[in-house]
Amino acid sequence: MSKIEELQQRLAQLSQERAQLSISYNQFTGAMMEVERQIAEEQKQIEGLQPSDTGASTLQEETAPST
Repeated sequence: MSKIEELQQRLAQLSQERAQLSISYNQFTGAMMEVERQIAEEQKQIEGLQPSDTGASTLQEETAPST
């Protein structure tokens, strides 16, 4: 096998590896987007469970010593 053929074969291998990495990258990106969606969904649920007017924070502010 000549040097040119070896280099062409190596180039083909690298091209194939790049294509596989591109697919993996897209899969990771999709997985990250799904996790971000799940985080946003959980945050909405948590915000929905919390009362809008919390008496605990105002009580804490009233009892805190002033400097």
